[in-house]
Amino acid sequence: MAPVLIAFIFLIDGPHVWSTMTRTYLDKFERKRRRTQFLLVIPLFLVGPLMWTLGQSHLFFILAYGWAYFHHAKQEYGFVMLYKAKNNDRDAFDMKLDRYFIMASIILPYCWYLQATHDLSTRFALVRVLVGLVISAYIVLTVVFIGRQLLKFEKGEAINLPKLALLAMSVPLQWLAFSYAVHHEFGILAAAIPINTFHALQYQRLMWFHNKNHYSSNEIKARSGLAAIINRSVIFYLAAGLVTNFLFHAITGAGLQLQGIWVSVFWGVSFSHYFLDSKIWRARGDKELAAALRL
Repeated sequence: MAPVLIAFIFLIDGPHVWSTMTRTYLDKFERKRRRTQFLLVIPLFLVGPLMWTLGQSHLFFILAYGWAYFHHAKQEYGFVMLYKAKNNDRDAFDMKLDRYFIMASIILPYCWYLQATHDLSTRFALVRVLVGLVISAYIVLTVVFIGRQLLKFEKGEAINLPKLALLAMSVPLQWLAFSYAVHHEFGILAAAIPINTFHALQYQRLMWFHNKNHYSSNEIKARSGLAAIINRSVIFYLAAGLVTNFLFHAITGAGLQLQGIWVSVFWGVSFSHYFLDSKIWRARGDKELAAALRL
């Protein structure tokens, strides 16, 4: 697993995190427009070292991975919303059902992993009852979701095949990865690697689709600065994420000897990615973003 982890950090996960900068920090116009948001990123780098100093490193990791999988759930819902917009899948009931099913399908496996690895259901009777109720509710939700698709098919209504294909890949992946991780010496990393590989490839494809379209406009090129150059070709775009990620690891690995602080700094970069991602993909009210996503 060690070579796999190294390849994952340097070639997959790290570049996907840093790719956010190709349409934010490196864009002169975006730096002015989102100055406050960029400044709010700074405290995110201090959370990890502070909790580590207070002796709460274990709690820090639980919260960090929790935010990571909440971010992943929100991103997955965002991908589904793109497919829904493209396929005119706008039924109000389906909107709510899709949201609940996606969020539960991605966050619940992480919660199940936490209680399984801490043996909570064995140690506490109330937790055992709660786990049973939550899993039962999720099974009911899954049956309702599948039943809804079958009902639409029976009625001859349009079926959103891209959405269903995505969920058919993504949802089983969560449960399989965490089930595998429960008994693996790498722990949660054994789940994070396959799950985030899937997510990172999705994200890179979406980011390049956006950037290619967005920076093709001469008007936008003129105001964007370095971002216009980096997004001139997919090779430049991918190189920006790869090189930045490598330099970050090289500098921090050489300059910071304490592993705990190093891990905290690493998570600060991820936190920045989660925060900015929650702001930059809101197509409603952003005509340029909607145009770049071909909505």
